[in-house]
Amino acid sequence: MLRRVIVENGEVEGLPAADPRITSFKGIPYAAPPTGDNRWRVPQPAKNWDGVLKAYKFAPISMQHIPGLDRENIYSREWNVDPTIEMSEDSLHLNIWTPAKSADEKLPVLVWFFGGGLQEGNTAEMEFDGERIARRGIVVVTINYRLNVFGFFAHPELTAESPEAPTNFGLHDQQFGLRWVKRNIASFGGDPGNITIGGQSAGGFSSLAQIMRPENEGLFRRAIIDSFMMKGAYSELANIHKTLAETERAGVEFFKLLGVSTLAEARKLDAVYLRDKSVEFGLWDAVIDDKFYLGQIHDMVAQGRCKLVPMMVGHTGSEFFVKPKVS
Repeated sequence: MLRRVIVENGEVEGLPAADPRITSFKGIPYAAPPTGDNRWRVPQPAKNWDGVLKAYKFAPISMQHIPGLDRENIYSREWNVDPTIEMSEDSLHLNIWTPAKSADEKLPVLVWFFGGGLQEGNTAEMEFDGERIARRGIVVVTINYRLNVFGFFAHPELTAESPEAPTNFGLHDQQFGLRWVKRNIASFGGDPGNITIGGQSAGGFSSLAQIMRPENEGLFRRAIIDSFMMKGAYSELANIHKTLAETERAGVEFFKLLGVSTLAEARKLDAVYLRDKSVEFGLWDAVIDDKFYLGQIHDMVAQGRCKLVPMMVGHTGSEFFVKPKVS
């Protein structure tokens, strides 16, 4: 089995999964920590490491509100954060489960984006363990990405600083992670020419957003969209995303709540303080910035404004944020 592989940043060692025919590699950095001056910037390349990276456990999950502990509430059960797993801004890591015995097997690859309204969620959730799918001869990858205010904040200063990428940092993270997979997955026995992306709820939206990105052509071949194509049944999903100008205005007001006046000051704030204040302020969702995300996603699909890949589309019952119209 493939227990050690060499990727672009160094050597990585995984562990046998519960099924010893599968090797899991957890917590591989695909980008530099988005902290300090890298807060609210597009992801930067990860640094090389010396020796062997022991990819034995999940990396910290992205900064997010900790849901309640009501075990009778389905959403608490889904998003309840395991207290043994660290939470940090330094969360741009991915996990890989591979059944390959050698690097030349060219197995199909599934890259999965977790849901959570772009506010919460992580790859360490039990339901996203890739081992069971890997048993079917598939290399499975899950990618952490920035959420809420860390991933979708906007402000006039940010737009002036980086007009080509003023917001939607979580979507940029996903794209950056996909590119890492494209370049490195062959080392894990995966076929870089046979990548399927997918996700549920916000993960389904994320997959569609990546399809809409023209420069992603050739990055993946197929997509699985679960619970984000039901505009007809879910009117709440229509026109849910704000424009850059609207989100910039919210950013100006948020700075007042934070007690800062400049971007430099905001980048120095403690991550927990920033998270807690953002919960007090409200949601930070994907932004129609006319750069990465060009319009309400259902409208773009209907108007044929994207180069679609073959898709498998479905939905869940009791989808979050919407009435249970579909079951």
